[in-house]
Amino acid sequence: MLEHKLISAGLYIRVSTERQAQEGYSVAAQKQNLMNFARGQGWNIYDIYSDEGISGKNIKDRPEVKRLINDIKNKRIDVVVLYKFDRLTRDISDTEEIIKLIQEYGIEVYTISGGTVDVSTATGRFIIRMTGAVAQLEREQTIERVKTAFIQKVKEGKSLCSSTPSYGYDRPKHQEIQTINEEEAKVVKRIFKMYIEGHTFTEIANVLNAEGIPTKKKGKIQKRKNSNETYVINSVWQPKTIRLILSNVTYIGGVRYGINSNNGFVELNGLHEPIISKEVWEQAQERLN
Repeated sequence: MLEHKLISAGLYIRVSTERQAQEGYSVAAQKQNLMNFARGQGWNIYDIYSDEGISGKNIKDRPEVKRLINDIKNKRIDVVVLYKFDRLTRDISDTEEIIKLIQEYGIEVYTISGGTVDVSTATGRFIIRMTGAVAQLEREQTIERVKTAFIQKVKEGKSLCSSTPSYGYDRPKHQEIQTINEEEAKVVKRIFKMYIEGHTFTEIANVLNAEGIPTKKKGKIQKRKNSNETYVINSVWQPKTIRLILSNVTYIGGVRYGINSNNGFVELNGLHEPIISKEVWEQAQERLN
């Protein structure tokens, strides 16, 4: 136990998007609980580090945990306080890095749910490694369940578009099938027509931008990661966007989900209405190939 000095505590918070709304896992709830715990121990709160809406699959993609590690290495922090150990890492290799960090810089780690993280003994290190392994297993099982659910939706002909509907379609919240957006559908048909007539991706994008035709996300309000700040998306048509539209089976009534890194797909007929005829689609694919 650290004694005889003013102890500086770093409070680390992480919430993933799927757990953010659950009681006890929100940023506000974690922050208040950690602050109460640290103050109850008589510790000085040096800083609060919050990775909001970010998975715990690795450390390198989390800016706040990297800032925390940097402050530890600069000897600004004596104690790290967490809600649960899996808030810090859900990866076996990262768990080993955390163990080394604790040992090298002599910090202590406390979790509200489990108490002190002990790495001073073989038993303590074994428990931490097991905790990290279980957290990684849970993460991988969650990924598998999500993939299975997506594949099942595709088999049922339902639209995935988990973040944004395909251009040319709308999908209101809780609706499982996309519906045609008439104004955007006209643009989709025009893109296919221009491409079949011989225009390049760049030429088509330039025409749409010159005419001020908005993209799907243009004008949307987006929240910045790890911040409460928002900004307005000001996207424009890009050649790669045109190519994606021309190769999207959604426009002939198909649904598709990638199941591996080798371009493997589940691709079936969907329940939504097509925008492009099979004949036009095949002409475009012939040129794409």
